[in-house]
Amino acid sequence: MSTTSRVHLCTERNLLALQRGWVTTLLTGLDRAIEFAGTTPLTEVVAKTWCTLARENDTLRRVLDTNIERSSQLRAATDLEYRMLALAAGLADLDDDMRLTAQVGQRFRDSILFGDSPYSARPTPKSEMAKSLSMSQR
Repeated sequence: MSTTSRVHLCTERNLLALQRGWVTTLLTGLDRAIEFAGTTPLTEVVAKTWCTLARENDTLRRVLDTNIERSSQLRAATDLEYRMLALAAGLADLDDDMRLTAQVGQRFRDSILFGDSPYSARPTPKSEMAKSLSMSQR
């Protein structure tokens, strides 16, 4: 059975367990990377950490990415990852709306995936991205 065939055989429970494993790996990696970031902008540290971990966990990422559209529970669980990315990168803060923070994190993750990050190399105020997204939705 090919890897692609096996990807589609995951149950909701298995997908959620895999997502928890990915988030734990990401959280640990981000914690370590941010601790030793020095003056490197957080957006760069977070993006590099996500990419490194995604390459190291290629099969896991493929399973999660392949199944996210068919699993509403996985989509909801992935919001935690998106919020974590936004917070770690300094694009949102804990006082921001959780849904808005997840949207900011998803945009950031998408920019990492597609290599066209709109984020500058200089640090931004903590909630600048969340505020701009909020204004664009009015």
